[in-house]
Amino acid sequence: MVENNFGRNGEWLTFHESLNHDLYTIENGKLDLSYAMDFPNYKLPKKLHELSGMEVIEELQRSNYASIINYLENHDYIFLNVLLNNEGERIPEVYYWIISKNLQEEVIIKIDGGISAESYLFNTQYLSNDNKLYCLGYIWENKDVESFEENLNPSVVA
Repeated sequence: MVENNFGRNGEWLTFHESLNHDLYTIENGKLDLSYAMDFPNYKLPKKLHELSGMEVIEELQRSNYASIINYLENHDYIFLNVLLNNEGERIPEVYYWIISKNLQEEVIIKIDGGISAESYLFNTQYLSNDNKLYCLGYIWENKDVESFEENLNPSVVA
């Protein structure tokens, strides 16, 4: 699973910083704050910026925090891939958070932790103007898949 700081969706260019909940759009070379998201029970430790790289990793593993790993937006929807780390858990939980701007409704979908990290479900790439979400990855049903054919390429799934 790779964090995607920039997203391109039709005419929308989006950006978010790692370990930051502010979401931006870029238009005419200008960075505009679009949303400041809040995860009340999942805050980053305040001293994080004072630590070395390895200390940051250790501190994050001991913390309840949320991280937006992908932000895509078009005229109708906001799509977020959100990682929730729970203190003491080895593997964070991953969610899709889909917000309908027209209906002002949202849905949150938890991605099964038993699915391989190389699955297309963890690699959302593009939200089209006609509301199709494109993903790139392998179509594996579980994380126990250890090997694959040498010439096997990832699939694009819409």
